[in-house]
Parts: sequence; C-alpha cells; structure tokens
Amino acid sequence: MKPLRSYLLATASSAALIGSAAAADMPLKARPADPVMSWAGPYAGVNAGAVWNHSSFTDVDYFFFLLPTGPGNNFLSNTHVGATAGGLLGYNWQSGNLVYGIEGDANWVDNKSTTTVFGPVTASSDLKWISTLRGRVGFTYDPMTLVYATGGLAVARYSDTWGQPGFEFPNDSTRVGWTAGGGIERMFAPHWIGRVEALYS
Repeated sequence: MKPLRSYLLATASSAALIGSAAAADMPLKARPADPVMSWAGPYAGVNAGAVWNHSSFTDVDYFFFLLPTGPGNNFLSNTHVGATAGGLLGYNWQSGNLVYGIEGDANWVDNKSTTTVFGPVTASSDLKWISTLRGRVGFTYDPMTLVYATGGLAVARYSDTWGQPGFEFPNDSTRVGWTAGGGIERMFAPHWIGRVEALYS
C-alpha cells in the first residue's frame, strides 16, 4: 500500500508571552505603554481537526494474477475523512518580524479506509495515530498575527488488512516519512493563541 496523508488542524495553544505592566499602587503621570507582545519562548497546546486518509493498493506479489501490477498500476484507491485530536509542544525565537522555532505533536486518529476488491474480499487501511517533529519559520503580519510555513519528520501507525471475514491477512506497521504545510496564528489574549494549520504527510 502506498499512503498519502493530509490533515487540517484547528489548534489552541498556551504560550509563554512577554508583556509589560505598571504597578497598581504607583501614581501614574502618563498613559502606560502598551504591552510589548513577543512570540518568543516555550508553548504548549491542544489541537483537533479532520484528517483525509488516501490509500492505494498494488498487487506486488501477483496474488491476483489477472489484475494490473507494478508501480503506478494501483488497482484499488480510496479516500476517507476522519477525526484527529492531540497535543503539541514547541519553542519559538524571534528577531524583529521573523519568528522561527521547533515543534512536536502527537495525535490520535479515527480513520479507517476500506475498499472492496471483489465479492466479500476487502482491503483496508486504518490510520491509528500520527506524530510530527517540525521546524517552523514565519513573519508577524502585525504584532498579534503570525503567518508561517512548517516541515519535518512524520511518524504514523497503520493497521492494514485484506481478505474476507474469517480469512484475513493483517499487517500492522509504523511508518516514517515527511510532512510539510503552513498556518496562521492569532494572539487573542496575553499568553493565549489560536491557530489554523494544514499539513500534508
């Protein structure tokens, strides 16, 4: 099976943001300065969203000898939409409008793609979980908005099966690949950030 993965995540993160404040018991002769927002520092958060699991199957061992075989001759293909949720940790550095950092996440996935071969025989790919470790680089559109690109390593767990009830051939495996995407973050309160992100893996 040759898997292609992409998913859209809407996430909310708590971040270590730096601000300035005036002591409440001191008299003020001038308006206090606005807080200086920074994207630098550690952050943690949760995410939830949708995952599109695209699976294609090739008869590499000529089991079904009448069907097309070989690279590019996939005789089964299916795309299934499911749900995903997880958590993330990261660290940002900032230089002027440039923000860069590293982020890792781990996500549970509910997504099983099944295609009928013929009669009662089916082939399925069940994406169990996916985790990524990525670099990020972006620019602040304004002090409260960050637009960024991201990419790096992806690791996923699959439970693949083909056959018919009572006579099935399972194959559980953990696969390593790459992921890339981008997103936009909005600082809607001190130490709180909302995010929409899309990744292709």
